[in-house]
Amino acid sequence: MAGRSTRALAVATAALAVALAGVACSSDAGDGGSSAVATATPESSSGRPAATREAAPTATLEPSTATPEPREIIFSTADGGGGSATGQHSGPLGIVYTDSFGTYDAASRTMYASAAVYLGINETPAATGWLYNDFVVPGEDGETVDAQISAEVAWDGSFAGNGALGTGAAVEMTMKVLDGERVIASQPIYSNQKRESALNIGGFADSSSTAANLTTKLLQGRTYRIQIEVTCSAFSGAIGVATYCVFGRVPEGSVVPAGSVRVTSLSVLF
Repeated sequence: MAGRSTRALAVATAALAVALAGVACSSDAGDGGSSAVATATPESSSGRPAATREAAPTATLEPSTATPEPREIIFSTADGGGGSATGQHSGPLGIVYTDSFGTYDAASRTMYASAAVYLGINETPAATGWLYNDFVVPGEDGETVDAQISAEVAWDGSFAGNGALGTGAAVEMTMKVLDGERVIASQPIYSNQKRESALNIGGFADSSSTAANLTTKLLQGRTYRIQIEVTCSAFSGAIGVATYCVFGRVPEGSVVPAGSVRVTSLSVLF
């Protein structure tokens, strides 16, 4: 009887020792031991594993390929103008050999230029009239843009002379773009010249119109000037005889009518 009690007590003691060892192992794992920690899987309200949401892709901004709207400046009047001429050249006894005139009218956008040889050998009078408009290129400072400048010009003029050897008369019209005092682009508009036998006392009329276009690169935010000008010249040869180029005021003694050169339209497209 005593032997059975002793064996039962030993079995109970061994069972208690095993239980205490299991508690110690669980405690070590909770305190950062080397035992693996189970990861819980989230469940939906239905008891099934919840779906995992994928991260949204990061958007990449592509450079805009849209073409900017063109911008245009249209001029209805001229900002100003000017004129230059070789002036009168007189010989002995105050006889006037040559004369020339160059001027403008900004309100009507009209230029005038005339040159005349009355007498004298190898005379070369000339005159120029011009108009201009200033403008600022729109946009951010320092960016380069293409600019197309368009103009229409109409004129009434004439040439006259006596057809002597070496005589002649000429007209030239030009459009320029200036950056300050520097010409950065230019475009001929019209030119004509009559020499010797093509000149006669009755005169040769030259009246017409034309369009001119000039494309150049300009800096945004910078001020530029468009200048349109007309130049008349006349010249005598070895024989000092009368010769005229008249696209403006009529020189003294001229048998041809007064003339002019007018800008009928002017614009810049960016």
